[in-house]
Amino acid sequence: MSNISIRPYCASDYDAVVKHYTDLPKFFTERSIGHIKRDLENVETRNDYFCNVVEVSAKVVGNIIFGRDYYGDDVYEFKWMGIDPTIGSKASVFKSLMLSGEANLKSTGRIFYLYTSDTENERATQKLFLQLGYEKCGIIPDYWDDGDNKVIFTKRNPHYNKGEECVHPLFAPQDMAFSYPV
Repeated sequence: MSNISIRPYCASDYDAVVKHYTDLPKFFTERSIGHIKRDLENVETRNDYFCNVVEVSAKVVGNIIFGRDYYGDDVYEFKWMGIDPTIGSKASVFKSLMLSGEANLKSTGRIFYLYTSDTENERATQKLFLQLGYEKCGIIPDYWDDGDNKVIFTKRNPHYNKGEECVHPLFAPQDMAFSYPV
């Protein structure tokens, strides 16, 4: 892939980001799409929700949405990830998006977590989580449907610095530069 970049989400990305999910009805239900839209509103209005997008040749081809979990102390959930199914190197884009999210929270997120389905379609995704240092820490049997378990992964952040505030790219001073690993 040439000309790949990762940057913070902006409101003009909304339609492209939502399309990543609506193009995959096998994975994302109408209910899920509603939650994704709500989370994108949170990205625009709150300083504890984030979305990064990946562009290839100036076209948004993927995104990751993540935010603070209010029940834990400095715990962040990676909530949604959508990648254009027509692009190659989806695993590379996936890893880059995950690393960009972790970079946003480098010193403020104590624990990161995420979850996925335990279906055959999600086995490759689970493998990528493990490659990125996440640990499988729990299963909720039959969560989404009979035989479709919820699998939970966590990762401790080695760069965590209690008390340091996260700087949200949308609310940062204009001269503050953000860069993400690609």
